[in-house]
Amino acid sequence: MRFWVDPRGNMNALVQNAIDVWQDELIYGEFTGVIVSDSAHADVQFTWSGAVPATVPPDPGPPALACGGLTQNDSIGATDHRIHGALHSSISLLTGSFTPGQVEACVRRTVIHEMAHTLGILDHSGDSTDIMYFTPLVPLPSRADRTTMQVLYHTTPTILPPVR
Repeated sequence: MRFWVDPRGNMNALVQNAIDVWQDELIYGEFTGVIVSDSAHADVQFTWSGAVPATVPPDPGPPALACGGLTQNDSIGATDHRIHGALHSSISLLTGSFTPGQVEACVRRTVIHEMAHTLGILDHSGDSTDIMYFTPLVPLPSRADRTTMQVLYHTTPTILPPVR
């Protein structure tokens, strides 16, 4: 998949980290991601929605709910069941008294979570130990997240990728 990344802040490093995480989870090469320089040639566009946080080391302490994410598609064809246009993932900062490190940790978790949506996991987990929990509280995918992704990538799709 091809990812275009908002050039502001450290979004490039965050998306590259998420690509690496999911490539490591899919051990048979089912997913390969690359960051491209032209948004018109991307399957997915990752952007900041509003403010861009400072680039600092993530806080390893208890997770703070300092950010949010949203992934949407342009449209899915009613007859061809094909995605039309790029997927759009945006990361937003929430108001509150969070340290820059707490924000960075939240953003890292959320980019990994939103990337899983772009890779096909549409639903959220009910387990807070999964990266696919509605609000991700863990830094990496769980065994259940990995199993979900592996099943997804070894099942006949019902939605088709865009024509290239």
